[in-house]
Amino acid sequence: SEAKEIYSGRDYFSNTLEVITPSGERRFLGYRGMVSRDAEGKPARLHGMTWNATREVELEKELELERSRSLHSAKLAS
Repeated sequence: SEAKEIYSGRDYFSNTLEVITPSGERRFLGYRGMVSRDAEGKPARLHGMTWNATREVELEKELELERSRSLHSAKLAS
């Protein structure tokens, strides 16, 4: 897990989480940051930011779908 990687020495983190709202909507949260360590090298504090990444994820999915369609069309044309 990401927490284990941070405790084992990783200094930066970044990920996207899927969240289902109480109304049933799918949302995506992006987060990224860094770890501050104490004198013994143990994680002491996480610094970072979180944002609504829903539109980014939707655009990436649309782009991937369009790429797939283009490849399929190219194969049919040849």
